[in-house]
Amino acid sequence: MKKHIVFDFDGTLVDSVDVVVKVYNGLALKYKFNTLNSSDYRMMMNLSLKEKIKALNVPMRRVFLIKRFSQEFKNNYSVHLKSLRFFDGVVDVIKQLNEKGYTISIITSNSKANILEYMEHQEVSYFKQVMSSNGLFGKDKTLKKYMKDNQLHSSELMYIGDEVRDIQACKKKNVEVIAVTWGVDPREALVIERPDHLADEPKDILRILQSNL
Repeated sequence: MKKHIVFDFDGTLVDSVDVVVKVYNGLALKYKFNTLNSSDYRMMMNLSLKEKIKALNVPMRRVFLIKRFSQEFKNNYSVHLKSLRFFDGVVDVIKQLNEKGYTISIITSNSKANILEYMEHQEVSYFKQVMSSNGLFGKDKTLKKYMKDNQLHSSELMYIGDEVRDIQACKKKNVEVIAVTWGVDPREALVIERPDHLADEPKDILRILQSNL
């Protein structure tokens, strides 16, 4: 039986593609990386890390800058928090999950400080815990820590995310995953990774969880 429902943030709870691209491009000019538009960004998310580095014109001798770039990105992202909006219907679903007694949390590659500030600004207080994963591909380790901290078996957790890497992280830790199709990665790419469930609109999350009882 599921006890904890854990959401991704960007692309799952909020529509942040335009903000992500704007912040990235500002830093890309500084670091002399290739700039992106929204379509480029969505396409890039389906590439491997090595392919991303090549597409962004990051010389191998400068790969060490990625960690610094990532930290600056999170810091600059905070300036645009007030322009973010929840996807339609998402907050209502979260409210209903809370009323049903689920513990609701967030695991994200964004910073914890950004998420907490955004939730305070939006006056949304349903989330018990926010955890920031280490870099773009550290969610499996963060899932493991989350389960340990909350004394959970993997069968008691459902993760909800919008990207292929969310599905892959969950599979590594045997965590059931709902892939949402309104985020960054297209439905076709998500289907290839064979998530446990697909949600085409927020209310599908309630239906899926109800069928798991």
